[in-house]
Amino acid sequence: ARLARKLFEHMRRVAAAITIQKHTRTHSAWKAYLQIYRSSITIQTGLRAMAARKEHRFRRETKATIIIQTRWRQHKAYVAYKLQKRASLILQCSWRGRVARKELRKLKMEARDNGALKEAKDKLEKRVEELTWRLDVEKHLRVDLEVAKGQEITKLQSALQEMQEKLEQAHAAIINEKEAAKLAIEQAPPKIVEVPVVDNAKVELLTSQNEELETELGTFRTKAEDLEKKLFEIQKQSDELSREAQERDSKINELQEMIAR
Repeated sequence: ARLARKLFEHMRRVAAAITIQKHTRTHSAWKAYLQIYRSSITIQTGLRAMAARKEHRFRRETKATIIIQTRWRQHKAYVAYKLQKRASLILQCSWRGRVARKELRKLKMEARDNGALKEAKDKLEKRVEELTWRLDVEKHLRVDLEVAKGQEITKLQSALQEMQEKLEQAHAAIINEKEAAKLAIEQAPPKIVEVPVVDNAKVELLTSQNEELETELGTFRTKAEDLEKKLFEIQKQSDELSREAQERDSKINELQEMIAR
């Protein structure tokens, strides 16, 4: 019984020691876990803050870099614009100076050739006077041609009218003679035979006069046609002369403008 009690006590003590050790180890492990957990949270927080600060710093540096690049490009473009503007101004000044020197040289040559210009002006004035005189002469000739043409046409028309009147009179005389002969034949007695009612000689004379008049009428018609052709040619020549006169007028005006210049 003592051994059993001793063994029981020993077992109770061993069990109590094991329980105490278990709880002690559990407490130690939990304490170490909490310490490691808090340390890891602290480390993670520090690392995340470091990464955020680094990213913020990178963004600020990027923004500053972009601003610097923008300002630098702006400055570079402005400098290039200034250089280009200065170069263009220099080129413009040099070109204007060259043109001015050329104009000055030209003015000097013109001033040197003033006598030649005066002589050319005198020649042009003489040429204008000569052309004006020729134009007046041609105008007078054209007026004279038109007057002569009108007179000749009037004469031909009057002669043609006279010939037509003569022809009508001859036709009327022949008709009257025929009617008189017919009336004499109708009024003659029926017993008279082989009485010459119509004067054959007079009829032949009238016939020959009629033929002569027709011949003269044909001649006058041909003359009238020839005169019409001549009239058309004269009108054509007058048109050409008027066109040439207009051209000469324009040339005279051009010469006068040249003299004025």
